[in-house]
Amino acid sequence: MKFVRLLVFPLSLCGMVALTLLVLHLTHALTVKHLSCQINITTPCPDYIAEELQSLTGKSIFFTQFSDKGNKILQHAAFLSRVEITKALPDSVKFSFSSLPAIYLLKDAAHLTWQVDQAGYMTTAATGNALPAVELAAAYPLRPATGEKIPADEHQHIIQTLDSLKSLRQSAELQFIIPAEAELVLADQKKVVFDPNHAAEQLTKLSYMLEHFSFQSLKQPIAEVDLRFSQIILRTASASAMVKAQ
Repeated sequence: MKFVRLLVFPLSLCGMVALTLLVLHLTHALTVKHLSCQINITTPCPDYIAEELQSLTGKSIFFTQFSDKGNKILQHAAFLSRVEITKALPDSVKFSFSSLPAIYLLKDAAHLTWQVDQAGYMTTAATGNALPAVELAAAYPLRPATGEKIPADEHQHIIQTLDSLKSLRQSAELQFIIPAEAELVLADQKKVVFDPNHAAEQLTKLSYMLEHFSFQSLKQPIAEVDLRFSQIILRTASASAMVKAQ
C-alpha cells in the first residue's frame, strides 16, 4: 500500500504539471486572428477605427487588455459613447460601439440616411427612425460619412431651422440646397424658399402668414413662397419657373 501511495503522488504531480503546461501553451497559442467592429449593431466602424484595432491582431486572446484599446478609441472618437467587447474562442474579438443619441436625420443626394447627434457627428441611421429629417441637394457641399462632424455653423442652422419648423403646426419636407438657401415643401405642395442663416426670423413670418392669410383669396394659385427678402414674395407656377430659368 505504501508503494502504491509513493507511485501515485509523482504521477499526480506530473499530471498537474503537464496540465498546467498545456493550459499555459493554449492561453498563449490562442491569439487574435479575426477582429470585427460595429456601431449601433448595424453600422461598420469607420476605416480609421478598424485600422486602429488591427494592432490587436496576433495578441493573446486571454492576456490582452482589449478594454484599454476600446477606451482609447472612445477618447478620440467623440461621437461614440460606450463599447462592449466580446471574445469568441479560439481567435475572434468583436468591438460593439454605441453612438451618442441622435437629434435629427440627414439624407444625402444618394438617398443614404445619417443620424446626427447634438455635437454634429454622423453615423449611419437604422430604418424606421422617427427623428426629423433634412435632405441635402446634390449641389450642397457637405458629404456625409460615419464619424465625420458637420461644420458647427451648418449644424446650428439645421437645429435652429428644425426648431423653427415646430411653429408651423403642419408637416413639411426640408431640403438644404446650398448653405444660404433651403426649401420647404408644405403639405399642400407649396414650396417655401428661405435662408437658413435667418431661419428663425423668416419661418416666424411664414407661420404668421399661414395662420392669418388665405391663399384662396388670390386670383391665381400660388406655387412658391420666397422669404429671403424684406417682403414676402408669392409666385405662381409660371413665375416660379421663370425664376429658375434665370
